[in-house]
Amino acid sequence: MNTILRESEALVKEGKANRQKNFESVGGKLYLTNQRVIFESHGYNAQRASVSIELKDCMFVAKGWTKFLGFFPLFPNAIVLSMGDGKIHRFSVFGRKKWISEIESSLVSAQASA
Repeated sequence: MNTILRESEALVKEGKANRQKNFESVGGKLYLTNQRVIFESHGYNAQRASVSIELKDCMFVAKGWTKFLGFFPLFPNAIVLSMGDGKIHRFSVFGRKKWISEIESSLVSAQASA
């Protein structure tokens, strides 16, 4: 993990993931902390950016689909984070049910302390 954790931040879960951004799927690792969801792309991608999503700004997490070209549903293995500002983040993961459960638990904690 390249992202530096905050003093009161603890890593909860990590795993391989793809971030679906527009028409591209960017491979890397997804990290869940008690405060954020962090995606770090690996070096094989044209788009090599990290994304840090504050859980206190997240409205909810839901099941989603991995989409081909951003439109055509392929696999029901994605998680979708819906933000208060209307922005949506979509990640394809293994063990979607466990990811959603862990994120929901962290959401409750993060929003209670905000």
